[in-house]
Amino acid sequence: MRIDHDFDEILEAAARNPFAAQAVSPLHTHCRRFWYTFQHTGDLLRTASLHGKLMLAVAQGDEAGAQKASDDLLDYMTEFTRTTVEM
Repeated sequence: MRIDHDFDEILEAAARNPFAAQAVSPLHTHCRRFWYTFQHTGDLLRTASLHGKLMLAVAQGDEAGAQKASDDLLDYMTEFTRTTVEM
């Protein structure tokens, strides 16, 4: 959970948009709480891999790669959330 929080802070700093960071901050908190509660139904390796791909693209300055990695991560998190809620 700490690493995920650090991940969010790094992305917020890289985006250099304090207004967007402030807007999504409550969402990060809710997402972490949801994951913590239902992580046993999720795929931790897949989640870690998707986070890693996003961070690597950001570190390399690969804007298109970061966008795709972000979309892939959000797609998985949406899938995870829907599957969990429908249980």
